[in-house]
Amino acid sequence: MLAGCDLRGANLIGANLSGAEMTGAMAAAADFTDADLTGAELHRAKLAGAKLDGADLSGANISGADLAGASLRRAVMVSVNMANTNLSGANMDGSLGPAPTDVKVGDRSLIEAVNSHERRRETQGQAGETLRGEGIDFRMLGQLTSRELTGLVAPRGVFFGMRLDGIQLQGADLTGADMRCASLRAADLRGSKLVGADLSKADLTDANLGPLRVTATRSLPTNLSGARLRHTVLDGARLNEAVFTNADIEHASFKDTDVKASDLAI
Repeated sequence: MLAGCDLRGANLIGANLSGAEMTGAMAAAADFTDADLTGAELHRAKLAGAKLDGADLSGANISGADLAGASLRRAVMVSVNMANTNLSGANMDGSLGPAPTDVKVGDRSLIEAVNSHERRRETQGQAGETLRGEGIDFRMLGQLTSRELTGLVAPRGVFFGMRLDGIQLQGADLTGADMRCASLRAADLRGSKLVGADLSKADLTDANLGPLRVTATRSLPTNLSGARLRHTVLDGARLNEAVFTNADIEHASFKDTDVKASDLAI
């Protein structure tokens, strides 16, 4: 029970506070970066100047809370009760609301665009079209398990919490994509561009992020420069030759991971 507790300035980075009872808590200037606050009760909480960047507030109750000047960049705000919440001066850049119910890629529905992309791969370019678009929110599809999306061009795409196990994304452009909490077990991401992507809390167990052979003498490394991999599971993954310049790998798991010739220091 944290109701009414004094948490001012507390370090709660990455904390699991799912379902926590924090009614009226005094948490001004506290740091909840990447914390799990799903279903938390924060009614009338004092959170002025608090840092909730990347925090998951899905289903939380922040009604009547004071979040003046708080930072909620990249926070997940799905099904949040915000009645009478004070958000004056709050930074909500990149925060994630409910998944859209109708996404168009050109004149096609999203699922039609995905199917067309697969047809192009299956027919070696004789039919279908490459799926291209910036900031596409794929969440309405729920899952893309084992789909053939090699060469996808979706910078800043949103895949938050999706089931993407076994997906084929070789050579894809996923610059700045939001793939937090996604399941990418055994996914093929060889040669993909994940510069600045957010893969925090994603499951990449046994995923292949090695180089993509382009010709007999040339290969394309997977580029994770500036990516966020906080609390990401990479157990058994292939990361050989991958580029991790300025990537954030705090609390990531690398059990039995192949990192040969990568620039990753673990």
